[in-house]
Amino acid sequence: MIHKIHAEEKGVTLEIQGVNGRRDFLTVPQLCQIIQHLFACKHQGAINVGTGVGTPLIGVVKKIASLMGRDVLIINAKIDEVIFYVTDIGSLSSIGSWLSSQFDQVLTECPEKPC
Repeated sequence: MIHKIHAEEKGVTLEIQGVNGRRDFLTVPQLCQIIQHLFACKHQGAINVGTGVGTPLIGVVKKIASLMGRDVLIINAKIDEVIFYVTDIGSLSSIGSWLSSQFDQVLTECPEKPC
């Protein structure tokens, strides 16, 4: 996807497959924070870890294009299956922990020139 965004001419319409849905994104520090909390409260058993906030994937693609200086492209989601992977944070909240979505921070911490 990054190579497609980088290679296309100005004003071209890109149809990206697999971006009709939402995902729950975490930063590494957030994951570490939750692991520390689980150890501190001696939690046992499985627990879902996430923010419970779904970030639209087409928005992720458009944000990446913008950060690459390629917001001259028209980016659309190809019509395909809509899949949501958003964490049910009920068990996480029940132990007194929660996370906020920091998705914009995730993208701004990416290297300037993606591989």
